[in-house]
Amino acid sequence: MNIDWIKATQLTVTFIVVSTLFYVSLPILYPFYISIVLAIVILPLAKLLERKLYFPRGLAIFTMIFMLLVVSITVISLSMIELIHFLQQFSYLLPQIFDTTLQHFYETIFPWTEKVIGTLSNLLSKSPDFSKDYFTQLLRDFANSLREYSQNFLLDLVQSLILLFTNTLQSSYIFILILLSTYFLAKDGPRWAATLLSKLPTPVKDFVFDLRTQSYQVIKRYFFAQLLIILSSGLIIWIGLTILDVKHALAITFFSMLLDFIPLIGVSVVFIPWILYSFLTQQFHMTIGLSVLLLVLIIFRNIIEPKLLGTSLGIHPFVMIILLFLFFQWFGVMGVLLTPLCLILLITIKQTGILRDIQAYLTK
Repeated sequence: MNIDWIKATQLTVTFIVVSTLFYVSLPILYPFYISIVLAIVILPLAKLLERKLYFPRGLAIFTMIFMLLVVSITVISLSMIELIHFLQQFSYLLPQIFDTTLQHFYETIFPWTEKVIGTLSNLLSKSPDFSKDYFTQLLRDFANSLREYSQNFLLDLVQSLILLFTNTLQSSYIFILILLSTYFLAKDGPRWAATLLSKLPTPVKDFVFDLRTQSYQVIKRYFFAQLLIILSSGLIIWIGLTILDVKHALAITFFSMLLDFIPLIGVSVVFIPWILYSFLTQQFHMTIGLSVLLLVLIIFRNIIEPKLLGTSLGIHPFVMIILLFLFFQWFGVMGVLLTPLCLILLITIKQTGILRDIQAYLTK
């Protein structure tokens, strides 16, 4: 197979230029990128209102934006209020939690460490700087420092959340810009795209149409399945925590659902440390209950997820880990959230045969 290196160079340079422009423009034009994503999400629902309820296009788009705004503000406000209240209460209970944990440590693990210290003391008896009392006091000072640091960290976290919420309200002009851009993109974007496509060659138009159709289908199936899975998992978590009589069950449920959106994270980040803490503090009833709840969630996801997602995405987990690492290095925390979009793009490229077309283009 002979490769046209001139075409390959042109294609590589084009890809590098487009990627660089996107990377450089992201901190500046991110409101418009968000507007594009929102317009793509809103447009099918607005068309549904046009067909079923005979809404004018502008009114249909305005209605969908208003509904999205109301739902988002309600969910975010309730989540923030519950989370802040939970963190405040937890910061007050943290000293008691540490005292209980340390007491359990002294009663169960500390006798074993005393034997180890005694052995080390015999081995290092010639060292004047080493003693059993010194090492014991060192462990206790470390535990007390950890307790104070954790309490201060939670208080700082509460203050940071309040400050973040306040700054978000103060940056309302960006929010208004996103809403206005979303409205005009959803209303006039299809007409602009049709005008642009009419000026392109027929093969390019066919390629763009095929890409748009395939990507829309993949995005719709993927996000609908994931949303249904996350909502179902959230319902299971809320019911389980309510049965276990856990305080702030709603806030924990919302936080778990938020983590469920993040690739490779999931609810295990919440439940595994919680289960370990309950076991160490001899709360065996809570340990068993949380373990059963986590087991139910794992079984539920392993049974229902393949059925909802249909066929496998066809991407190896190692590739997903590489993408997650690269996007985190490039875009920070936002890169973790962009990883599913990149996966969808890879799936679309695979299904539309773009790689085959590129190979044909580069081959003499």
